[in-house]
Formats: sequence, C-alpha cells, structure tokens
Amino acid sequence: MRFVTEYFTNNMIPKINNMMIAQVGTVGGRVDGGLMACVVGIVREEGAPALYRGLTPALCRQGPVMLVQMPLIEQLRSALGLEFL
Repeated sequence: MRFVTEYFTNNMIPKINNMMIAQVGTVGGRVDGGLMACVVGIVREEGAPALYRGLTPALCRQGPVMLVQMPLIEQLRSALGLEFL
C-alpha cells in the first residue's frame, strides 16, 4: 500500500499538475473542475495508461534511494536505542 501511495504522490500528482499548467498556457485553455476534471480529461484523451507514463524512471530513481535510505535509518535507530518503535 505504501508503494501505491508513494507513487501517486511522487509521480501522478506532479504529472497532473503539469497537465493543468499546460492547459492554462494554451490559447483559450482553462481549467474547469480542478484535479479530477484534469484526470478525466487525460484518461479521455490519452487513455488510462497515460497516467502511468514515466513509471520506469520513477522506479529507477527510487531504487538507489531505498538502498541507501533504509539501512541508514535502521542504523540511526539502533544507535539511538529506538529499535522497538
């Protein structure tokens, strides 16, 4: 579940935000309905797989971070005596 939440907040929301900015930047473009209207528009125009475009780079970016971050956090917790929190 954490992966889904992390993917959504780190990848999909910035993508939707960029799409909303691009809509406003076009001639006569305007954002009606906010976030959900933009998601529906993306799915309608490009299909549902468009929401997952960029998944591979996001996963490649998260791999090295987790390889460094998780052992570092565990070492800090054990050094501070917080193993059982």
